[in-house]
Amino acid sequence: MTVLLSGLWWVISYISEPEKFLFDAKMGGTLLIIAAAVDRRSYLLPDKLNVSLALLSLLGALGRGEAKEAVLGAATAVLIFGILYCITDGLGLGDVKLAAAGGLFVGSWQAGLAAVIIALLGGGARAFFLLLSGRCKRNGRLAFGPYLAAGLLTAKTAGQWLWSFYLGLLGWG
Repeated sequence: MTVLLSGLWWVISYISEPEKFLFDAKMGGTLLIIAAAVDRRSYLLPDKLNVSLALLSLLGALGRGEAKEAVLGAATAVLIFGILYCITDGLGLGDVKLAAAGGLFVGSWQAGLAAVIIALLGGGARAFFLLLSGRCKRNGRLAFGPYLAAGLLTAKTAGQWLWSFYLGLLGWG
């Protein structure tokens, strides 16, 4: 399944905006899909995957002259997930590290914020339905990496559009 999703990511990234999705974005998306699969099975997000994603994304951003924006994306995601990590016991430190690497991957604070919102909505909806159906207790475990990866991949492909749409809803766009 991981290989199939990775291949699908490469196809989507090529079709949507080929000039935007360079090698670092394709490999970064593949690393996110692998991280999601590992977290789903083991409830762990290995540092090797997080560091690989961060370095790959930072090198790509440096090469394109977008390092400042990428660091702001990482800072946005880390700030939100760092606060959540400190005030709840639902997130692990691996989620915070993946948010940092993912913020570099999406490349801007707007896309970083969009990724966080998408991840929290997706993970929250899943937890709600698991609780409602009785398949999970309030103190049960839910791997958050897949939702964070989905949010990051969505923000990478449609983050600017989502941000503009949201501002338009508020009447600021």
